[in-house]
Amino acid sequence: PLGPRLAVLALVPIGALRLLWWLGERSARAFEAFPAARGQDRSSGGEDRIDRRGFWNDALVVQRLRAIHVGVGLVTVDVMLLGAQLHRHSTAIAYALFVAAWFLLAVCAVLLCLPARFGEGPERGPGDLRGTRTLRLASYGVTVLAFGYTVVPLEPEPPSGQLPGYEGAVAALIAVQAALLVALVIATVHQRRRSQNAGSSWLGGLATPVLASAAVAAGYGFAAALVYRVADFLDRGTIPNPARPNVPGAPPLEPPVSYRWAALAGLVAVMAVAATTLWQLAATRRRRRRLADKIVERDFPDPPPDALPRRTTVREIVARAALAEQLSPVFILFLVLSLLGVATTALDVAGIGPSDLSARLAHTDGTATTDLAFATDVGIYVIGLVALGIVVLGLLSYRSEGTRRTVAVIWDLGT
Repeated sequence: PLGPRLAVLALVPIGALRLLWWLGERSARAFEAFPAARGQDRSSGGEDRIDRRGFWNDALVVQRLRAIHVGVGLVTVDVMLLGAQLHRHSTAIAYALFVAAWFLLAVCAVLLCLPARFGEGPERGPGDLRGTRTLRLASYGVTVLAFGYTVVPLEPEPPSGQLPGYEGAVAALIAVQAALLVALVIATVHQRRRSQNAGSSWLGGLATPVLASAAVAAGYGFAAALVYRVADFLDRGTIPNPARPNVPGAPPLEPPVSYRWAALAGLVAVMAVAATTLWQLAATRRRRRRLADKIVERDFPDPPPDALPRRTTVREIVARAALAEQLSPVFILFLVLSLLGVATTALDVAGIGPSDLSARLAHTDGTATTDLAFATDVGIYVIGLVALGIVVLGLLSYRSEGTRRTVAVIWDLGT
């Protein structure tokens, strides 16, 4: 029956959340075992600076965020399960659990907006850590109840259509992320105009929205790739698309429209960023060499003959270090493409896919539909390769100290 089937399949995201929780705790034991000092206490006001004492003492902050995010993940699964059940057989128990799940989601959103408060003594920890522990237990309880309610078989009913509320939930989630990203860009640009040092800072002070857009694009693209790969497996080798209708008599198997846009946006972003990066590397090579020569000549004007090889090595290191400054146009391009990608949320809500839009605007025929379907397929594979590359990078970080140091620096500054 449909209910037990959904409950069993819900074990997959629940297991993934448990894996992420274990990885986070393992990382905390290895790299974040700092004393519970005041650290990032923001209750006294003022801005956060990386040179302030205790800025990197964030073990308790990360622990709090981890509990909140796992709670969000579990309750989101509960909302989807209970929403499907309400669509089929609405009962008072289902409504009560559904309201409780939404209430916990609202609590998580409020906690994410509040700063972490620390107690007066090291043994007390953060003042709101007990609250996050209560939230975690509540999310466990609602998940167990929702799972138990869903696993009970009701009247047998064949599946028809998509999972109730799923496509709307995906579109709403992306719409919220798009609104937050646009608000972040506007706030950052406004703050940049008021700042006197924005011109000399990395990316002209726009690093925060660039990294935030990277996070949104990664979540958006990886979700699309995962859903399409699973649909490809369930479909026995045929990626669902408007160019390939369902087999007659088979139930519909169509991922949300927004994931087709995500596949196209991911393909365009990867191709444009890769082409711009290669062009920028070639165009700035001489400039970086000249800059490195000037710096080395200023710092080491008269090196002894036996130090010339070391001087050459230093010059190459300086030239490579200047690459981050020269790649600013690439990051700005990625930000613009990400904003355009999430701007398709309005089309997602209306249920208009790439093929539908081309048919309405350009009055294209079935050939364009097939071409767009092919581009969507390529985009899904490209996103999958990017995900595989990130996994390989993570494995290399465990095996190579230099790679681990670089990834750790990018991670710390990004977060």
